[in-house]
Amino acid sequence: MLSETNLVEALETLIVSGDRIVPEGGNQKQTDFLSRSLFKVDPGKLHHLRLIISSIGRPDHLILFELDRAKRVAFPFADRQSLRASQLLWDGEIETGAMPRWTSTCSI
Repeated sequence: MLSETNLVEALETLIVSGDRIVPEGGNQKQTDFLSRSLFKVDPGKLHHLRLIISSIGRPDHLILFELDRAKRVAFPFADRQSLRASQLLWDGEIETGAMPRWTSTCSI
């Protein structure tokens, strides 16, 4: 079992810059925990991640872009974060891939 204290090191070891990740889980606590852990990784080691998410509905999804951990996203809609997501898109902070109706079949 992986302990919380070793999670950032594990993420930096298991994920490579540019990898596709799905920062969602069976419950929102898992999503929140993963996002907060990605905030802590060294941006020199882990950056330009590509997110595949069902909705940009959590503020932490966009913080990953603001912290230069993520660069590209595939999503069908922005939900409660639509205004902020639009501004980040306009400013070039986020690149979009496919905006699929079903994210499990998308390619970014």
